[in-house]
Amino acid sequence: MLRLQLENACNELIQYRDLLTTQIDQTVDKQTISGYYSNYQKSLKAQVRSLSQQRDLLLTETKELKTTREEVLKDLINLSTHKQSDSAVPPITISPSESTSSTRPRKLSDAGSVICKVSSRNSFLGDQTPTLFRIKKKGSTMFNIFTNGNNANNSHSNNNNNNNNNSNIKLKPEPSVSTSSTSSTAASSIYGLSTKFSGSSQNLSKKAGLSELNVSYQGNHAFMPASFIRPVKCGVCSDKIWGRSEFRCEGCGFLAHSRCLTQVPSSCLSSYSPLSRSSFDLLSDATSFSATSPISNYENKPLPQITQSGVKPLFGTPLTERVEFEGRPVPLFVTECINAVEHRGLDYEGIYRKSGGAAQIRSIQSAFEQGEKVDLYNEDEINDICAITSVLKQYFRELPNPLLTFETYQAFIELSTMNNDPSKLQKMTHILSQLPQAHQDTLRSLFRHLEKICQSCSKNRMTIKNLAMVFAPTLMRHQDPSRDFLDISYKNAVVEYLLLHTSELF
Repeated sequence: MLRLQLENACNELIQYRDLLTTQIDQTVDKQTISGYYSNYQKSLKAQVRSLSQQRDLLLTETKELKTTREEVLKDLINLSTHKQSDSAVPPITISPSESTSSTRPRKLSDAGSVICKVSSRNSFLGDQTPTLFRIKKKGSTMFNIFTNGNNANNSHSNNNNNNNNNSNIKLKPEPSVSTSSTSSTAASSIYGLSTKFSGSSQNLSKKAGLSELNVSYQGNHAFMPASFIRPVKCGVCSDKIWGRSEFRCEGCGFLAHSRCLTQVPSSCLSSYSPLSRSSFDLLSDATSFSATSPISNYENKPLPQITQSGVKPLFGTPLTERVEFEGRPVPLFVTECINAVEHRGLDYEGIYRKSGGAAQIRSIQSAFEQGEKVDLYNEDEINDICAITSVLKQYFRELPNPLLTFETYQAFIELSTMNNDPSKLQKMTHILSQLPQAHQDTLRSLFRHLEKICQSCSKNRMTIKNLAMVFAPTLMRHQDPSRDFLDISYKNAVVEYLLLHTSELF
């Protein structure tokens, strides 16, 4: 009997033990879950506090940046006012009596003496360019041969010698007379222009102060110290000039560092209009031109009759005017650069990303501006392939209306935010059709070329994304420069989309 009671008591204790164990486990689980949620809440609160601190810090930095921006704007206004006051300073002039004087001005007089040497030279000698980067000037131009250049050059040199012997050395423009047949024919022949002077001779305008016939009027530069708020380019070395006092010719606007004054061409084109300051310029009031050869093909194609406004320069001229002048769907300069890169640089690592040497860039640009023959395929003549790509990008950057025009800028930006579907491709085709025909043809030629670059990306390391980053700021610009930086990601997306769908769009 006692044993049975003990067994019952043990069973009850076992059941009670199991019940307690179950209750304890349930309590532990509840505490664990509640502790987890409490810790999670604490973590979230800590993150919120951290984000709040970052927000306050960013607000403070924003206020500081606004203050800095206002200070910079004030400085720019002060610099602009200082520049306007500097413009009233008379140009630097040096006479023999001043050069022999015992008194010596400040350090600026050293630069003045250099300017004096530049002004006293007879003419700009082409062989003063670096030997390694010299452009060959012998033989005919690219498509037509003119053989009467030597006589004109001799007469030009003789006239300049007589003028320099009979006058004092000054930095004010002093026009000299030289025959214009050589410069006009050399400039026009590379683009297939076959012209000759016709009609009777006429007097130039009274503003020029001269009445010679069939002549180009050139004089010495009149350099003045000038401050530059925005970055500009030196006409000699192509490096930037910004925020410091350098020199500008008050006649033709030529810009140069003080260290580059010894290499400045002595001829000042102050008598030319601003739109025709290049070696392509032909006298508008002295001569009239006519083109007689028929149009045969785009590679050796004479141009239509030139109006009295003269020939447009290559760089800085609207693309539509350039192709109309050359009579080609794509400018010869663009075609030559693209063909040279495809011939020499498809496998070059970093093509279009790396910059070329300033001397060769300047040489190529000057040669095409003057209509001289340049063999871009010859590695002995142009040994830096990056100079060719750099001057091509520079040409597109200096277009007054970019390749993807101002008028279509906003449409391209809006399209970049769309999803990739067939409707986006149709809209892109529609926007491209709104571009001028010259822009469409040049864009087609360029992007087919860039497609070949992308196909060799395993060797040149220039993927579609890399090319988009390089060409987006060059091909797309807003009329408000402040928008360019804000829209850079959208512009990259537009160019990247064009590269991805080149075969469908072009």
